[in-house]
Amino acid sequence: MADNKTVMIALGGNALSPKSEAGTINQQFKHTKNSLKGMMHFVQAGYNIWPPGILKLLNVKYIILPEVFGEINHPDYEIVKSGFLYYFGPYEKSDGKDIKTSIYRYKNNSPRLFYTKQIDYLDNEDKIYSNLFQDDFDPIKLSYLFIY
Repeated sequence: MADNKTVMIALGGNALSPKSEAGTINQQFKHTKNSLKGMMHFVQAGYNIWPPGILKLLNVKYIILPEVFGEINHPDYEIVKSGFLYYFGPYEKSDGKDIKTSIYRYKNNSPRLFYTKQIDYLDNEDKIYSNLFQDDFDPIKLSYLFIY
């Protein structure tokens, strides 16, 4: 276990749709799957992926993970269902085959709709980001608004 260490991994933009490509859904899906390979190292080592408050803020509840990427062995996640799905992707030994896939539930997810208990108004974006990425940030207790 990583003793509550947190790693932030941001994907988007050129990571999912390089400027040199058309940006089709198949291309973006391929890049997303390739990106997951690197993320799994941290999940398997017990790191929090994103600070937990960000997962709550983004309302993440489930993660679908093919076995070829490994397993999530972390106390904040539980398997709710495993089965077989058709896989196409960068792993030749699995491409075109039904592979074991699990659905994990993030146990600390937030309700679909919630009201924050407190709002702090800040005029410093760096301070907002710094606060958001703290392990104890909880958007249900406190949220931030940027003052221009």
